[in-house]
Amino acid sequence: MGDFIVFVVFGVSFASAAATRSPRTPIGDAFERRFAPRAGARDPGAGAGNIGRLSEGALTRADYGAQAVTCAWLRFMHADLYAGVPA
Repeated sequence: MGDFIVFVVFGVSFASAAATRSPRTPIGDAFERRFAPRAGARDPGAGAGNIGRLSEGALTRADYGAQAVTCAWLRFMHADLYAGVPA
């Protein structure tokens, strides 16, 4: 079985065949080599994060993070629904 790199994007992870054999390659460099934009696809740039590149800009790192924070706050916004449930 080959080497694998696991990418984690705000808690969502997926495994990919190794983009590089070097154990010290920065994750951003390995990601850029493995997930280069398809021909004719829009590259949202590094500011969109890895999820932005995978989704071709449909979902950016900031958007994804905002969703995670909103979901985490639901427990506090609706504390009555979580009564008696350990945090």
